[in-house]
Amino acid sequence: MDVDAYLQRIGISTRPASTLAGLAELQGAHILAVPFENLDIPLGYGISLDRAHIFDKIVNRRRGGYCFELNGLFGDLLRALGFDARPILARVWYRNPPQTSPLTHTLNLVTVDDHPYLVDVGFGGTTARCPIPFRAGAEVTDADGGVRLEANDEFGTMLYRQTNEGWMKQFSVTGALAYPMDMEMGNHFTSTSPLTHFTSSIVAGRFTPVGRHGLVGRTLTIREGWGSVSREVSDDEFEGVLASSFGIDLGADADRLIAKLPPLT
Repeated sequence: MDVDAYLQRIGISTRPASTLAGLAELQGAHILAVPFENLDIPLGYGISLDRAHIFDKIVNRRRGGYCFELNGLFGDLLRALGFDARPILARVWYRNPPQTSPLTHTLNLVTVDDHPYLVDVGFGGTTARCPIPFRAGAEVTDADGGVRLEANDEFGTMLYRQTNEGWMKQFSVTGALAYPMDMEMGNHFTSTSPLTHFTSSIVAGRFTPVGRHGLVGRTLTIREGWGSVSREVSDDEFEGVLASSFGIDLGADADRLIAKLPPLT
């Protein structure tokens, strides 16, 4: 891995130390620089977990990705910088699924000074912007509000995010190491199954210092603090919105993606 090129991609000029402060700097920079997006699925390319492919996509071509790409590559960066980081899987409870969700989200469990932290740069919703101590009762506050962990008898540890509707479940984890084939299985389901919204929607998201820009289909939502404004994006402005809100340049693929958008309402 070209560590310096990756750091340049996320706007960091000097290699951080493998400390909690260094970890927080890396996570915070990453979520501001690299968008969450599933665009290779509607474009028909699928999602490859080959690390060279992901590095080229995110670092060289300045695209984004979803959790298996973003947190997978970020874990490689952390290990290259001397961190003790391992991949784990999570069940997503965001939007209250009607049944138990499968293990379709991945993030990193990073141990610093013998203390484990959950570190996530690839959750499609409002993930925590900073490392979270991995213990029941832990609570952190970032620019988007509070995040807390609670013990759960059935699913290990549940992460809750503070919203303007109260505390909402985001995902649950056990902390067990995820092996490469576990990742392949989760990625295959998430990128190919009709049971997941990633195969039926165009999705992108990117954090700002004070909020987040989100795109589902042709609906763009700009959130600042607790307030948000949504509007539909026309075909003519869609490519520009990808560039301005998410830093994405699809080149010749832009017209193919626009052709897959739902009709304006």
